[in-house]
Amino acid sequence: MCFGAGTLDEQGARPRSDFGPRLIRDKRYNAWVSINRKIARLHNSAADPPEKESLLGRNEQEHQQALARFTQTVDSLPRKDSHPLYVPRAPNPSDRGRQESIERLNYFYATSKPHAHFTSVIR
Repeated sequence: MCFGAGTLDEQGARPRSDFGPRLIRDKRYNAWVSINRKIARLHNSAADPPEKESLLGRNEQEHQQALARFTQTVDSLPRKDSHPLYVPRAPNPSDRGRQESIERLNYFYATSKPHAHFTSVIR
């Protein structure tokens, strides 16, 4: 799952939130969208490639127009992301018990250090 940990239950792997954070963009601007369906950051990718300064709260008309376009796009997205299709398979002889695997994963997620909101980490 992108953007961090999920949960594993009897129905399979699930993301922790119904709406995952994402980046949407056009030819000039990038908008970071949070899990609560709000634009968290707005950047001019041509003028600020490393995205150091968010343009949210700026009064320039072109920034306000870009924000309005992205807000309209976010509003048109489904309220919930689709979950991956999960089809249980027969266990292999080397598999741990299902409950043990669930407990191990939940322990890992509970003891993992929290990451920045938009950071995806490969371990």
